[in-house]
Amino acid sequence: MTATGEPVAVLGVGTMGHGMADSALRAGIPTIVWDRHPEATRELADRGAEVAQTAADAARRAGIVITMVPDADAVISIARDQGMLAALAPDAVWVQMSTIGLAGINEVMAMVVRDRPDVVLLDAPVSGSKDPAEQGQLIIFASGPQDARPRVTPLFDALGHRHVWVGPAGTGTRLKLVNNTWLAFGAEAVAASVALAHRLGLATETVIDALSGGPIVSPWQAAKLQRIATGDFSAQFALSLALKDVHLALQEAGADQLAVLACLADEWQRVVDDGLGDQDLTVVTRVLEQQAASGRSVPGLATVADVMRPALTTVEANGHLAAAAYLMKHAGETALLVIDEEHAKQPVGLITDADIARVVADREDPNQVRIHDLMTTDPTVVSPMTSIDDAARVMVAGHFRHLPVVGDAGLVGIVDIGDVCGALLDSPAG
Repeated sequence: MTATGEPVAVLGVGTMGHGMADSALRAGIPTIVWDRHPEATRELADRGAEVAQTAADAARRAGIVITMVPDADAVISIARDQGMLAALAPDAVWVQMSTIGLAGINEVMAMVVRDRPDVVLLDAPVSGSKDPAEQGQLIIFASGPQDARPRVTPLFDALGHRHVWVGPAGTGTRLKLVNNTWLAFGAEAVAASVALAHRLGLATETVIDALSGGPIVSPWQAAKLQRIATGDFSAQFALSLALKDVHLALQEAGADQLAVLACLADEWQRVVDDGLGDQDLTVVTRVLEQQAASGRSVPGLATVADVMRPALTTVEANGHLAAAAYLMKHAGETALLVIDEEHAKQPVGLITDADIARVVADREDPNQVRIHDLMTTDPTVVSPMTSIDDAARVMVAGHFRHLPVVGDAGLVGIVDIGDVCGALLDSPAG
């Protein structure tokens, strides 16, 4: 195929970047690759890619530069610390395709405006994993200046079967958070349903035969079911990266507003902590089955008192948000109960790390924001003797991540949805 004439640099050739660089090469696009692990570039060099020794060298030689790395810290390091941004030619196009969340893309946009206003930045994360990247079948959520569209269209055509332009830079990242939340629930539906099927004595093949072709199983889920059936948990989308994306969504929405997603994140975190984060996100199925085989089940007889945090830090309603943020950081709390000055035993509200994150995201000064302006008032409370099952139902129904625990003597602690999810996953049957 005839080359486009404008060289493209791909910075980061891991699972996704490798497939994307390969797709660009197949399309005849002159492709320069760089990775912090040089061995990752060898196959691409054999297929005709030029290998740069540094990120800055790659950027200097290309008119369009793609960053495809695991997180925002890696993107910032490449752009600033490793000299990529400074090395770009005037009018070069930086296509940021990593999933880095709103805080990450906002930092990238501010850096470009401040340091290289002569460079065009496109925020263009993708939907798809290893196979679509290798096959040039990604979906690209492109956002940024429309006048850059003709320059990147040949590249986007090579990388994806569809690219949609969704608005100004930053919009692509917002849509990616929605996409990944959808994907997380779709993956959990597969994992939990297959684990249940096995517990009921049904083979994975039976589930596939019964549900395939129906309206509730997407093509992506159907492919995951086939891999589970063959016991293939090699990473197409590593669980650790999927969990990172879930946390990015929770940071923006607030864990207390998406309680079920927060519970999913806690479940996945336990699997990652077991050393399985580098396997495909479908490995959750195997862990759920192992828990069922070990006799773990919903602990109907366990109570909130078993998992509550008794040494709860409190703050006064009239205090500053900055003080609450300091206490959370140094006490290791994700929520603080707010008390009034006259009745210290009775909570009047609740403030969480999500409340603080919203203030930071809005660029307000925490020293000027009062706790009572943000706290959740009249919080739902539970008794220490409330069952874990009932606490979970209250949290999910009310979108609560935290519940104050109140006994006969007043406030005695707090229960976090992570503690509840942990009890549901780990406790033996009562």
